[in-house]
Amino acid sequence: MLKKQKTEKQKEIDLCKMRYAVGKIESDVYEEARAKMESELAKIDEELENYSENLSNLEKEVGDIIVSCSKLSDLWKES
Repeated sequence: MLKKQKTEKQKEIDLCKMRYAVGKIESDVYEEARAKMESELAKIDEELENYSENLSNLEKEVGDIIVSCSKLSDLWKES
């Protein structure tokens, strides 16, 4: 979902640039809109990075759990 939001925000920025390039919007409007959209894009990128870190931690945890589970039969034999 965040990747989709990022793609849509990038398209908005590109559209804004094109409208400015062909003179459909004034410089001050363009600068304000671009700054706002780029700020929103940066927030999306930050959220994506956080999810990426959490996912790698999750993958490590799953690996540790699998190793522990593979040793359960040994633990039961010792009991």
